Amino acid sequence: MHQNHYLFGRAREILTEDNLCSLYRAPLKRIAFEHDGRVTETIAPILAPAQTSVLRSDEILEAD
Repeated sequence: MHQNHYLFGRAREILTEDNLCSLYRAPLKRIAFEHDGRVTETIAPILAPAQTSVLRSDEILEAD
């Protein structure tokens, strides 16, 4: 979407992955899951994998 551009319509038609990715300039994904017997949908950002490090047993620090 460009500046001074708007969309009008039903939320399901407007709040699409493509439209929201363009708006926020970030990767987003619509996901659905079941909770309390109901299917719930949401849109979530796709984040880069977290950097992890593995400590050897001789590197573990004990709290003072």
